[in-house]
Amino acid sequence: MTDEFPDIPDSPWLRWARKLDAMARIGSTFASNPYETRRYTELAAISKAMLAELWARPEVEVPELYHPGEGYVTPKVDVRAAVFDDQGRLLLVREVADGRWSLPGGWADVGDSPASSAEREVLEESGYQCRLTHLIGVFDAHDPGSPFSAYKIVFSGHISGGEAGGDHETDGVGFYSRDDLPPLSHRRTPDRVIAAAFAHRADPTLPALFE
Repeated sequence: MTDEFPDIPDSPWLRWARKLDAMARIGSTFASNPYETRRYTELAAISKAMLAELWARPEVEVPELYHPGEGYVTPKVDVRAAVFDDQGRLLLVREVADGRWSLPGGWADVGDSPASSAEREVLEESGYQCRLTHLIGVFDAHDPGSPFSAYKIVFSGHISGGEAGGDHETDGVGFYSRDDLPPLSHRRTPDRVIAAAFAHRADPTLPALFE
């Protein structure tokens, strides 16, 4: 934020406006028909109007106030959860995109904490509820095949409810031991992340890793 725009106290309305803005951007990116594009454009306009009202500024000035893509460029954030069952087996989901397996997770959502984003991804992709208890580490997740730079934040925890399910991004759910892993989606879940997950399962007092 520039000095031209004063700070305002955090509020539910500010958080809602930011989430609407993020939903509009993501929706516009993946819209598959003109009807969806128009709806997400309308959603973006509502977000801008809310932000203009909050800052008591003309709506035309809002893009300079809140347009992350026009500010300082930072890496994207990928959150993953290493969740284990009572037998010490790791929860993995099969990705529709490549038919391989990974820790449940994905891009963090605006307005949510990293851990809550990861817990939601577990529920959406596997059908299981979980409780995350430890930070395994923060990893460099830059993919040579992608234009984005990214960080991967990986948490550990345990199943707290639910049953096997999934969404449109996954078509398989299973629990696996260290010596019985299925083919991994290494871009989403590198070997070093798997190794760190099982190490933290064996000794939860290990310090978080970072790169």
